[in-house]
Amino acid sequence: MRRSFFGELVEQQMLRVAEKVDRAEVFQECGHSLALEADERLANLLREFMSGR
Repeated sequence: MRRSFFGELVEQQMLRVAEKVDRAEVFQECGHSLALEADERLANLLREFMSGR
């Protein structure tokens, strides 16, 4: 797997075009399905986001 397709590079690309970003999360070594590969971490982040924390 090429590291250039994920991680900090993608984060930096998204921050260049996004507006009003308060927080960015990088799921290292995680593929296209966060819900399957990092389900608990994703659920916790979504709970925090939806509760306004």
